[in-house]
Amino acid sequence: MKTRSQTDPGVPQPLVAECALRQKLPVILLILLLLVAGLRCVQLLHPGIATGDEALVALRSLGLLEHGHGWTPYWNGAPDVHKPPLYFWLVAAGYKIFGVGEIAIRLPSMASFLCVLALTYVLGRRVFDPWTGLVAALFAALHPTLATQSCVGMLDSTMIALSLGAAWFLLRAEKRPRDFLWWGLCCGLALLTKGMGAVPIFLASLLFLLAVRRQAFAVPHLYAGLFLAAVVSGAWFGSQFAMHYDIFLKPYYSDIVDYRLKHSWRDTALFLKSLRYLWASWGGLAPLLFGAPLLAWFGEPRLRRNGGPATEGWREAVLIALVGLVPLAMVSLVRQQMPWYMLPAVVPMSLFAARIAVGLMQGRYPLALRILPCLLL
Repeated sequence: MKTRSQTDPGVPQPLVAECALRQKLPVILLILLLLVAGLRCVQLLHPGIATGDEALVALRSLGLLEHGHGWTPYWNGAPDVHKPPLYFWLVAAGYKIFGVGEIAIRLPSMASFLCVLALTYVLGRRVFDPWTGLVAALFAALHPTLATQSCVGMLDSTMIALSLGAAWFLLRAEKRPRDFLWWGLCCGLALLTKGMGAVPIFLASLLFLLAVRRQAFAVPHLYAGLFLAAVVSGAWFGSQFAMHYDIFLKPYYSDIVDYRLKHSWRDTALFLKSLRYLWASWGGLAPLLFGAPLLAWFGEPRLRRNGGPATEGWREAVLIALVGLVPLAMVSLVRQQMPWYMLPAVVPMSLFAARIAVGLMQGRYPLALRILPCLLL
């Protein structure tokens, strides 16, 4: 059966072609996204330990099995509480299912990467629209550092997935207060994955609530979520403090005070190091990605008017921005900075950049804001 647009000569053919393209483009984007994710999953099978950190993950996870209990990671026959154990628990479970090998070590990281892509889509769909979510997921999948980090047995992808999950439930909690419990659970598990590295999601969440959702502090479920996060993470941290006092203090106090925070606070280059890493990781897209939040804000002034349905979306976009900005600000304070410390900012930047890309495709920006992204590229 032919549609009206195919049979009615009154419908302009360019409009018919444009509608057909808009119907096919989401399918094309989805295929590209699945292709990129599939190519990354193949790297699970690459033989050999890829990095020194991956080797430490493998040994600490093996220590859980060799010493007959799964509460305290061991390395070289001694307790090692430098990192929380959630990822090591997942790898140890993989050892029992798949045997000791690269698949068990890397599978939790790769599964977390797929969760990151899914959460990028659902966050984009909620805050902006489904097109933005799909394009943002593709941008995140193509980020070289995030993808490479997710192909080895390291903790960052899992922490980022849990942090994004916390952001998702925090947005839902306005209409479904019980989701504060899921928010707290995700925050607690993020802390149980990477310890101090997961603190930014707490700070970003609280800043968001203070800025645009102050009424949430009158909701009992918020405090129940905070309590749940404290119990989930505090059970392990508290027990290790009690059982291995001297060993515990080194990574969680001595290293921070005597090394990470012991530097010249006038060192401007140090504060900008994480931004330089992030800029370099995007390559030629960096100017557009860094300018995307401002372009999106000034390019759609109608979204900032009070009383419209889109206003709520841009209030929620504040949380997306904080999820990216807070980790960058916090990591800039420490002396030791690694290229992957800036990875929590990748998804927020992808979401705003996708908003710009979708706006350009739909032609809803004024001429000046159509030209400016091209100049940034």
